[in-house]
Amino acid sequence: MKQFALTPDQISEMQKLLETGYTPLDISRYFEIGITSVHNYKNRLKEKGIILPSVKGKRPQGLVPLLKEDELIIGKTIKVYINGVLFKVAGKPKSVLITEDNLEVTY
Repeated sequence: MKQFALTPDQISEMQKLLETGYTPLDISRYFEIGITSVHNYKNRLKEKGIILPSVKGKRPQGLVPLLKEDELIIGKTIKVYINGVLFKVAGKPKSVLITEDNLEVTY
């Protein structure tokens, strides 16, 4: 049996990102896997008959994953996209709360 780097949920998320028009480079950085792996997953999706838009000549958009609570490092700059807007938190905040629609920082 083959070993896959991503779970079925992550593959579904990758499919949505590909359908949205994100480049394989964006997706490889997002999932922290090699760009070749992204192309392999993309080819598997195409074999299943899923039509994906062409991103030929398109520049990477800089897709940034939401940080998990335990990955936040206080004292460093935190970058997160919320609804397509990049937020940067710098300095030494007491707490940072990131939700789907909101970023709350307490100093």
